[in-house]
Amino acid sequence: MFILQLLVLQVMIFAGLALAWRKLMARHATTATAHLQGLSQDYLRKQDELKKRLEEAERHYQEQLVKAQEEAYQLKTQANREAEAARQQIVDEARQEAQRMVQQAIRARESMQQELAQSLETRAVARACELLRTVLPEKLRETTHVHWMEMLLKDGLVPVANQYHWCSAAWFERITPPATIQTIYSFKTDKVNVRDEF
Repeated sequence: MFILQLLVLQVMIFAGLALAWRKLMARHATTATAHLQGLSQDYLRKQDELKKRLEEAERHYQEQLVKAQEEAYQLKTQANREAEAARQQIVDEARQEAQRMVQQAIRARESMQQELAQSLETRAVARACELLRTVLPEKLRETTHVHWMEMLLKDGLVPVANQYHWCSAAWFERITPPATIQTIYSFKTDKVNVRDEF
């Protein structure tokens, strides 16, 4: 009987311990569950906060990217305008310089042509006079000179040489091509400085 009592006592102690253990485990589970729920809520709150920060960072990044693209476009546009203006200025300056050089070359050419024409004219007149002096006998030269002077005094002056009936200019103009006539008549004779022996 004593064993039976001892056995009952042991079963009761075991049942008491099991109940205590169960209560302790239930309380511990409740505490752990509450702790886990707190951790989960804290995690969710931090996750939401991180998500908001990430969205804000993304928005800030997009704003900065758009701003940087706009600034880059403006800088590119301004650089293109400045480059175009500089190119246009260089082209204008080069065109002006080329025109100036062409005008200078034209003036130099005209000046050289005038000098050459004057030089040729002066030499041609001098050679013609020298040739006449050499070819014509002196007596014929004197007679011709006297005759021309007499005709001039008798008939008077005419505005154009081909209108004088004793002048060979009209005959010369009939048989000579117009270009040659124009060239010969363009020779200046008002400044001829040839010694006349008459």
